[in-house]
Amino acid sequence: MVGLCWRTVDYGAALQLTSSGEAIRIPPGTGRGTGHGPRGDVLVRRLGEDPIHAGMPRAWLSPDLEVYYYARGPAEHVHVLACARDSEPGIGLLWPVEWTTTFGKGRVYVSTYGHMWKGDVQPASMRDAAVQTIIPRVLQWLARRPVTYPVRTDFPSANAVSARGEITMPN
Repeated sequence: MVGLCWRTVDYGAALQLTSSGEAIRIPPGTGRGTGHGPRGDVLVRRLGEDPIHAGMPRAWLSPDLEVYYYARGPAEHVHVLACARDSEPGIGLLWPVEWTTTFGKGRVYVSTYGHMWKGDVQPASMRDAAVQTIIPRVLQWLARRPVTYPVRTDFPSANAVSARGEITMPN
């Protein structure tokens, strides 16, 4: 349903991106199984034009992101929206971090943003202004509505992350 997942090297195809944003299909059994290097502040680069990213910069820093290399699956009808370079020594290639596909008549959006680990309390990855902008825009797109959620002035740049303040829950 999601096109690419965490799978073994033999499971399915992977998609790697060239520096110009072209997807290269890696056949099953080639390369490695899915994995990732350490979390870190990662430069995300959006590819092409799509309603979800309209009005956003071409690149921004995303905090505590895991970039998955060799995510595998059927990899058919996958439209990569954004990519980033993995931090794994010896790999260092561009991989999808956001993509869309279809399932039946439905739209599907997938991203690798916003991981939470045991002990995390309001981590920067969830307070990221990019994530907090992209998610409502994705929901509008999935519902086949006009994408109107604003891109605010605190959206991160290619040089700095933008993690919004912690949320205080009422008692």
